[in-house]
Amino acid sequence: MHQAGKVRRQDFTIGQLAERSGVKLETIRYYERIGVLAGPPRTLQGRRVYTYEDVRTFTFLRHAREAGFTLAQVRILLKARAGGASCVEVRNMASEHLDAMRLKIAQLVRLSERLQCAMSQCSTEPGGRCPVIEMLDCGPHGDRREYGSSPGLQQLNAAELTEPQPPRISR
Repeated sequence: MHQAGKVRRQDFTIGQLAERSGVKLETIRYYERIGVLAGPPRTLQGRRVYTYEDVRTFTFLRHAREAGFTLAQVRILLKARAGGASCVEVRNMASEHLDAMRLKIAQLVRLSERLQCAMSQCSTEPGGRCPVIEMLDCGPHGDRREYGSSPGLQQLNAAELTEPQPPRISR
């Protein structure tokens, strides 16, 4: 699209940006409002005008959020993407994020095991005791209270008194 030796840039509306980047329109406005990204230039009518680079940036931002990075971490990642932060800084942040993810996964696995065990002990009789309800009464991660006479739940509860460490991968 050359006209008189100039390259015409592709402009997008906020709706087109949302569609192409996979970021909801209200989320785009929110990120601009809180300063994660600067607002784009506007037309004389006040409409936002976005470029292909904005599409790439919002797609990057969406990928970072889907990977579980916080908005504060996303700011650092965007800064690094623009050449303003070192790879070492990003790597250290990613390493801490990975450790937190592994801990959360370990917690979810334990919770899944507790729930499965409670479900396996549910009574089919109306009005019978319900180990799922008992588990939730204590909190889904359990406390030091026993769960009635259910040996499977007691065993899981005792095993959880010591927190497992997330697995480490050598770097």
